[in-house]
Amino acid sequence: MVQLVILLCSLSQPAICREQRPVYDPPLSLMACMVGGQRAAAEFLAEHPSWELQGWRCEVGAAERRDA
Repeated sequence: MVQLVILLCSLSQPAICREQRPVYDPPLSLMACMVGGQRAAAEFLAEHPSWELQGWRCEVGAAERRDA
């Protein structure tokens, strides 16, 4: 399993950061994650303008977690 991980920090409080792990069905392949990760991060930021992108990565073999 491949998991896209997006690292975000709050614009109003830069010390507050979090990881966002979008859930995809069907799960991503490594190539799909690598090619589409930047686009997915941009889409997330468009919907959440109070956050700033610090980075993103693809984790191989990551356990599925759902963030609230």
